[in-house]
Amino acid sequence: MVIMSWIAMLCSFCGNILINFQIVWGFPVWILSNLLWVLFELHNHGWKIKKINAARILMYAGYSLLNVHGLISWLIK
Repeated sequence: MVIMSWIAMLCSFCGNILINFQIVWGFPVWILSNLLWVLFELHNHGWKIKKINAARILMYAGYSLLNVHGLISWLIK
């Protein structure tokens, strides 16, 4: 699962860089990275609800919602 964390990290950086250069594809890349981070967190703790870091999962879910909002706002302009 270490590979998933590296892929998520690369997606996070790439999404951020694309957004900084005002390239709309940064939003889907960033959303993918957030989903990968959630999956990594769930898998890392054996999918046991009592052991997961709920705050981190909610943070990445919130980031994903903000990215979807940003993408929609960008496409409407």
